[in-house]
Amino acid sequence: MPEIRKRQIAYKIRIKDILEGKYVKEEGWNPNYIVTANEKEVSRVNIIGIVIDKQFEFNKYVLDCEIDAEGFVKIPKGQIIGGAVHSERGVIARELGTPKNIKTRIAMGLSIDTEAWLEAQRISKKIKDLTKKLNKIKDNISFLTVLKQRLKGLNAQKLAEMQALKNEYDQIQTVIGALEKEKNTLVKSNSGGSDFEELPFIQANYKVYPGVMIVMNQYVEEITNQLNSVKFMMKPNGVERKTVR
Repeated sequence: MPEIRKRQIAYKIRIKDILEGKYVKEEGWNPNYIVTANEKEVSRVNIIGIVIDKQFEFNKYVLDCEIDAEGFVKIPKGQIIGGAVHSERGVIARELGTPKNIKTRIAMGLSIDTEAWLEAQRISKKIKDLTKKLNKIKDNISFLTVLKQRLKGLNAQKLAEMQALKNEYDQIQTVIGALEKEKNTLVKSNSGGSDFEELPFIQANYKVYPGVMIVMNQYVEEITNQLNSVKFMMKPNGVERKTVR
């Protein structure tokens, strides 16, 4: 008759104790476990969390968690170990995974047409340049208006100049309105209405360890060699790796 195992008691324990504990590998079907500093043997951990904001920020460790965020997941001084992290904007951490090759999935799941995004950015630049020009014209009109009041009138040349500036001002406003409408259409069709200046990215400020899977739209890469200070960025032709300085 097979031996009936006694049900083990569950305890509350700090994540720090697990991370700093000693990993023990057993033979056969016996479960591996971690021995903590206070000599507790931990073979299974359940971590319960509550999403309280669209953006997830943490300072130290995220261990074997399931995280789904509409904004950024930021752990710039910490480490993501195990589990799965999904973000629409990007993930920033000091380390992804561990030297023990624990399976860790980091995903950027927002479907983005990078060409449409680039076109929206080009339009944004046009709007910005035209707005600067509009402000200069506005200043010139204001100057001529003050001059007209002080001199109690302007000569024909200055009046014509003032009218030309007003006409140009109205034309530029019309162009800006059309560009903003075009940009809004691109943004809404591309990312559900989210307008952001940088394409989503996944960044590890220190290390990415083997066992980590990077997922960005259709791009999937399982890390097999340790990477140092790396940023995975979406580009029109795929995903680009860049060294973080």
